[in-house]
Amino acid sequence: MDLPEPVRSVLGALPSLRTVVVGVVVSLGLVALLVTVLVATGVLAQPTVESIDTRWSDATNETTLVETQARVDNPNPIGTPGVVSVEYTASLNDVVLVDGEKSGIGLSPGENTIEFTAPMDNDRIADWWVTHVNNGERSTLTIEPKASGPGVSQSLPEQTSTVATDLLSSFESAEEEAVTVDGEPLLVLGDRNASWGEATDETTPLRLNVDLDNAHDQPVTLSGIEYVVTMNNVTLGEGTTTDSVDLEPGESEALTVDAALETDAFADWWPTHVRNDETSRMRVTLYGLVERDGEQVRMPIRLYQQRLEFETDLLG
Repeated sequence: MDLPEPVRSVLGALPSLRTVVVGVVVSLGLVALLVTVLVATGVLAQPTVESIDTRWSDATNETTLVETQARVDNPNPIGTPGVVSVEYTASLNDVVLVDGEKSGIGLSPGENTIEFTAPMDNDRIADWWVTHVNNGERSTLTIEPKASGPGVSQSLPEQTSTVATDLLSSFESAEEEAVTVDGEPLLVLGDRNASWGEATDETTPLRLNVDLDNAHDQPVTLSGIEYVVTMNNVTLGEGTTTDSVDLEPGESEALTVDAALETDAFADWWPTHVRNDETSRMRVTLYGLVERDGEQVRMPIRLYQQRLEFETDLLG
């Protein structure tokens, strides 16, 4: 079968193309070997990573991109061909958030700025949250940079910083707040505070304490409490407790609500936090339940509601 002339020309050139490709590969190998020899003999100095700066980028429901800017110093008077690699690991409380790497980098003499991105699985945030809560809302950010090239690999000292939050302090208040029905006081809220329990991969316990005072002229009886906890409209936990409240007129009682937040839900919350410049609005709402016909029914009023703003700067 006669082939068209263009096809025959391409087929005829294939041996030459193979020669070019092999030549390029051999050339790159020789360059790497030459650089190895020059570094080993002290003719060329090893480039060093001066700093690693990271920030959050696009966030989806599954992953969040981490943008990295590395400043690398090439102390040599000549450029280095594309045989250098820069990598780093970023961890919070030993939970690895992301491993970033860029290879085949060519460096000019002096300082070079290298930019690259790496994805983080949002489930990493849920894992970190457990360590953060159990460590008193404190975390240590550790970034381990490394530069490598033919025959040489250099790890730099760790970069560490502290990440601290104080989320629950906003719940503390001694200011009295009235709960009214049709303009008439029913209960008066007194001292309020909250504390974390021991967080696990499944549950993050949140204990809420509220002093209640019956400001009504009739007994107030609650058969239980319903709670809802959200951040940026993502539900972290909701449920009911069977703790009852029975107050005669003028009586006071301390109400304790043990809420259970779903640790996995923090991975769902995280993208909303990133898109809002690492700022969230948390809302905790308690409803009183009364028993009617053998069932617990929510009262038509909120027993307690607290809103607060939550900010972080996890990558420092």
